[in-house]
Amino acid sequence: MPPIYLPAPHSAFRQGELLANFFEHRAVGPARDLTTEPVIDPPPFQPYQHPWLIVLTPDCDLDQDYKVRVPDEAEALRPDFEQRRGRRLIEHVMLCPGFLQSEIRGRLAPGSGIWDGVRNNQNVRYHRVEGGVIASTEDRVPELFVDFSRVFTIPASGLYGALESATVRRVAVTPPVYVHALIQRFFAFQSRIGLPDE
Repeated sequence: MPPIYLPAPHSAFRQGELLANFFEHRAVGPARDLTTEPVIDPPPFQPYQHPWLIVLTPDCDLDQDYKVRVPDEAEALRPDFEQRRGRRLIEHVMLCPGFLQSEIRGRLAPGSGIWDGVRNNQNVRYHRVEGGVIASTEDRVPELFVDFSRVFTIPASGLYGALESATVRRVAVTPPVYVHALIQRFFAFQSRIGLPDE
């Protein structure tokens, strides 16, 4: 039975939350110290669009970060608020791009036989996110495939900024049992013993 996704919250991001249409801006050229070097032109950036992303950062970190980033009145009035803020803000949110079946199959070596393992969650590098309906709506989440070797992080402030400027869309939250499977598979991939290609 396909999963029933939860509507995206209006609060902290959630582990397993699906985001759509996020633009990442990648610096072109080597990193340099812009505080000491004279800057004639702004550093060039190349936009890179992620049609689908899934949040991998744990809920507890995302929730604590949100509570000090967008505090309620009681939290903001605490005498130790600034100290708590410094301890609870997270610098980066971990994300993994999601690909439609046609996109992920195009990334695999033709005729390699890898596709069956990817489709059936038998390949440690990939995870299939089943498509399904979003509760209380007529919207659907498409079937997506994540490639754990493509995981990246972005500043949390940048993700919330993209939300405020409507340049990213919160789609839905994956049901808990499916998030648990995703995270277990992600860390199994990350904890593997890497062997060099021969």
